[in-house]
Amino acid sequence: MATDSWTSDSSTSFRYLLRFDNLGSVLPASASITGAALTFSFTNWQAPVDVVGCFLSVPWQETVPPGAPRFAGTGWQNRGYYNGANAAWTQPGGWSDCDASRGTVTFPAVSNGGLSTQTVQLDPSVVQAWLTGNNYGMLFRAASGQVRMGSTTSTAIGQKPKLTIQYN
Repeated sequence: MATDSWTSDSSTSFRYLLRFDNLGSVLPASASITGAALTFSFTNWQAPVDVVGCFLSVPWQETVPPGAPRFAGTGWQNRGYYNGANAAWTQPGGWSDCDASRGTVTFPAVSNGGLSTQTVQLDPSVVQAWLTGNNYGMLFRAASGQVRMGSTTSTAIGQKPKLTIQYN
């Protein structure tokens, strides 16, 4: 799940959250992940830009639960609304909630020619952890500049984020 979003350099407030829910419903419980790749579509009319993603170490919510205050939920300050209160990121923007032990992934030099698609390899052990219940997803930001990232809500199938998994 993710929303259509702009991402910009690390000094500003635009970030992109992504999580592939329900992997257990499409893969056997006994699956051993041997490879994984993430494909994103980008729209960029400015100078080429690197987009960096990290693996989150805390849960977040895509939607605000029923009955929550109007501006409760996930945003620059908060990662969700739990048990009647906002749950804050460790620091605004969420980047400090990345799991440093899992490293980062980089989509290098996203083109400035409009729509482009790139694929990066993911650590199979991270995707294995997603399958077995530790699925906090990823957070993305542009290293510099600004770029639009494809979304799960896109009407064009080819512009939605895609996770490709190999398993035994």
